[in-house]
Amino acid sequence: AALEELKRELLEWQKPVVCIRGESGIGKSQIALAYAYWLKETHADLSIFWVHAATVEQFRSSFAFIAQECQIPDYDAPDANVLPLVKEWLESKSCPRWLMVIDGADTNKMRFDPDNTKSWKEYIPEQEHGSVLITTRSSPSDLNPFSGYPLIEIKVFKKTEANEMLQVSSGQDNPRFDDLSALSSQLKRAPLALVLAAAFIRHRGISTTQYLQLIHGRIRNLKIHLSYTIPDLVEAIWAVSFDQIQFQNPFAGELLSVISFFDGRAIPAKFLKLY
Repeated sequence: AALEELKRELLEWQKPVVCIRGESGIGKSQIALAYAYWLKETHADLSIFWVHAATVEQFRSSFAFIAQECQIPDYDAPDANVLPLVKEWLESKSCPRWLMVIDGADTNKMRFDPDNTKSWKEYIPEQEHGSVLITTRSSPSDLNPFSGYPLIEIKVFKKTEANEMLQVSSGQDNPRFDDLSALSSQLKRAPLALVLAAAFIRHRGISTTQYLQLIHGRIRNLKIHLSYTIPDLVEAIWAVSFDQIQFQNPFAGELLSVISFFDGRAIPAKFLKLY
């Protein structure tokens, strides 16, 4: 439903800036990624730029990557400031159609100048041949001046939706309704948690009851209490998956353990081959 709403909102606005807001771990980035893939399939001539916005460094690095990949004039000059350079290039008439995804814009306190006056918002291009999609946990008031644009709230599924999603995605023909309800309730009916759990069940060929036992054990091991959050839950789900990887392929588990100390983006393939 959120993906369909996103398609409608971005395609109808002349100068579209759309925000996806929801709790951490609920699946905002996955929805943005699904939209980006759909858009590329339906509009092959369109360019898609992904900007990581959790920190100033990630934001600036993303813009630098765009400048290099697109060979924007003067991007490699010694005194080049890639932030306004990329913005101006995307806003120029000669620039092809584009979508920019700003992922993880969870704070309005990131500043890019010594005087602490410029925020990341000032570098967001707006032009009729481009669209901006923002994922955030921030409240609408923290997203000014974008609060006048569509805001898509990502919420947990309803009980029937969660049960149906689990059944279909896990590939189970006749699961017990009580087991589906118990698992979806345990997973707080969070979309990302349900997708990950269903994928594990399908891949391992286990029952919903067996997975419930696994996740219960992991929640206890991680000392997550009754008030656990969705990010806590996602951590427990990944831990269950990691246990299985480590059991089936110890070297793969070791490699995952090592790269967990890296930033999760753009890990060099050469490192993995030579490890």
